[in-house]
Parts: sequence; C-alpha cells; structure tokens
Amino acid sequence: MTMENTKINEPLITKKDIFRTNWRWLWSSQICWNYERMMSTGYLYTMLPILKKIYPEKDDFIEMMSIHNQFFNTNAYVGGFIVGMDIALEKKVELKLKMLLSG
Repeated sequence: MTMENTKINEPLITKKDIFRTNWRWLWSSQICWNYERMMSTGYLYTMLPILKKIYPEKDDFIEMMSIHNQFFNTNAYVGGFIVGMDIALEKKVELKLKMLLSG
C-alpha cells in the first residue's frame, strides 16, 4: 500500500467525504436490497469514496470492496451510525499506514 504525497497532519478523509457518505447512505441504503446480502450493495456504495482514498492500489481496493459487500442488515435509521463507526475504523487504518510509510 502506498500513500504518495500525504503528510501525517493532513487528513485523507475530510468532512466533505463524511457528508458524502451520509448522503449516499440516506439515498441508497435500501436501493439494492436482496435476500442474499440484504443491504450490502447500498453499504458498499456508501463506503466507496472512503475506500478509494484509503486504498489507492487496485488489488487492495478490490479486496476491501469484497469485504464491505458481505451480508449486512440493519434498520435504515441506525445504519448511519454504523457507517460512521466504519469510517472511524478506516481512519485508524489510514493513520497507521501514514505512520508506517513516513518512516
């Protein structure tokens, strides 16, 4: 994994990204609902902007897409909290990557 041109103090995930994911969740949480994976397609669509920024390499990005497209089911109103928690976990991964790559 590489994160070129990033500094430790610069956040990769911005407030704009968080608002974008919130809107994506509100509009797409149940748009692709099915019996096999329930809401996972909407959840993956919601997380795509965050995943694209944290995992710029294609192989890592594809792996994370498959992880985020597993069975997912919740109440649509509570899902926003779950998305927020997932973003927080991804930010933690981002910070660890930056520290490792900076030396």
